[in-house]
Amino acid sequence: MKRSSFLSVQRSVQTFIIGAILMGVTAGLLGHAQLLQTVPPANARLEQAPPRVQLFFNEGIEPIFNGVVVLNRNGLPVHSGEANLSRNRQELSVEIKDNVPNGIYTVSWRATSSDGHQIGGNFGFSVGEEFQASGMVAGPSEGGENWPTFPMAANRWLYFLASMMFVGGFTFGALILVPVIKHPTLEIPPEVLTGMRRLFFRFFSWSWIVLLVTAIFNLLFKAAAMADSTLLGAANRDILAAVISFSQYGRMWAAGMVLILVSGILFWLYRRIWTAPQDISKSTILLYLGAALGALMLFTVSNSGHAAAETEWRALALGTDALHLMATAIWVGGLVYLVLLMRSLSAAEPVLRGQILGEVIPRFSRIAQFSVITIVLTGLYTTWIHMPSWSAFVTTWYGWTLLTKLFLVLPLLGIGAMNLLVIKPQLRKSLIEQGEKALEATSAVLKRFRPLIKAEVALGAAILLVVTVLTNLSPAATATSGGPTMVSNSTDFEIILEIEPNQIGHNMVLVHVKDQEGNPVSNLGSVLLDVMMTDMDMPWQRLEASLRPDGSYEAEAVLGMAGNWRVNVRVTEEGSSEQQTAIFDDYIP
Repeated sequence: MKRSSFLSVQRSVQTFIIGAILMGVTAGLLGHAQLLQTVPPANARLEQAPPRVQLFFNEGIEPIFNGVVVLNRNGLPVHSGEANLSRNRQELSVEIKDNVPNGIYTVSWRATSSDGHQIGGNFGFSVGEEFQASGMVAGPSEGGENWPTFPMAANRWLYFLASMMFVGGFTFGALILVPVIKHPTLEIPPEVLTGMRRLFFRFFSWSWIVLLVTAIFNLLFKAAAMADSTLLGAANRDILAAVISFSQYGRMWAAGMVLILVSGILFWLYRRIWTAPQDISKSTILLYLGAALGALMLFTVSNSGHAAAETEWRALALGTDALHLMATAIWVGGLVYLVLLMRSLSAAEPVLRGQILGEVIPRFSRIAQFSVITIVLTGLYTTWIHMPSWSAFVTTWYGWTLLTKLFLVLPLLGIGAMNLLVIKPQLRKSLIEQGEKALEATSAVLKRFRPLIKAEVALGAAILLVVTVLTNLSPAATATSGGPTMVSNSTDFEIILEIEPNQIGHNMVLVHVKDQEGNPVSNLGSVLLDVMMTDMDMPWQRLEASLRPDGSYEAEAVLGMAGNWRVNVRVTEEGSSEQQTAIFDDYIP
């Protein structure tokens, strides 16, 4: 193949790498499903038992590992058969047995989000008597944070590290190592080149093996969570087949596993070809193809994270997250290979070592510069969509964890700036000089550079550990977006209550009143709210809600502490003195 043709193909492959990152942004999208409404509503008092219990979600849930049970006050089931999922996968229901007597009933449910996370909770209703239990209560998987266990976190962290090292190895080899070794002014002895090759391929191989093993354990951990099983119990053919075949997470995992295997084959082929110093430039296109497949593999990672939970501009959120991961792999993964390259050159002649690193460091600095810009821009966008306010940084676990990540990124950026603005110019200057003075200057620069680059690697590994925690926490935008939508039919109207942002401090209480046909009622005489803390004996607040342009009513309430709160909504029809009361219970985290 002519050199011009080869360069043309090489440019096409480089373009494909960028395209691969953005490919498939319209593919299956994942997110944390949320319960929107139940029939009957939480705390409802019914005159007769409903034929079924229905739960409605904001997006489709997976058709596996879901369940709804309805129990009487003695804990005995009154439902009939298994829970049914509607065709659009947004309604989960279960039939109620005939001739259910009056009493108080508890509904306990669990469902599987399209990202594999389990959500669940319970609520109650009564038939023929007043309901006294608390309102809609989220279970641990919905109302609390999903802190990973130590084995799960360790495996996830190793998976992230291996992903960065494997994908970063392809880009470092294609964009830095091969061009430097092919440089016309460098004459690298075969023994030095063999040492570079051996260390590069050894670490590359281990990163692929670790990536493969941790990916398998990722599936086992996820299957155990979805099936409410132990890790050993999840290693069951039926469970794993169900997860892979019927859940979006499983399908994305399978796609990622195929990409890992195929890119591993490309790496193995290139290793077989590069067996002698003169073979370094042969089939470099395999490295570019491996980098492209690695970008697609990182997209499958994005498609099981918080970016896919966005309800608006999902494609942009997914593409941004994939770019963020790819830029991180190029930078952090490249840093590791840079350290390994310096180690492989430790036995080389000082002049040769300086010449090689004099080519490598400027090349890596240019690539790292573009990677850092991409990481900062995509990180800012991701922070913007997941953080609803500045206060969320200190009022949510997601915010605190994100702050930790940002504090680790700052020194990493500082070291990178020092390498770019100080080390790189000094190295270029020393290489231009001649004689013994140049050798001494180059050695001094490289001596200062080595601990800095090791510090960058350590900070990168620490950041990936924080990312492991972030992937298991609900984004602040979700955590503070408001409490559950509570509905009551205990009056002549249907009354819907929302509390935003449902956290300690000032909250907006929204009341929607609808008639029997579901039309908004905006001509009430008064809407009064009694807000009280039920966990402690505290003074209660009486508020008068004002009419909004959309026909709902609003009032501002101060919820001074975490715990259980009760809101009594008292509505009076125009021209009447008779009050009708709906009772709602809410939990402030």
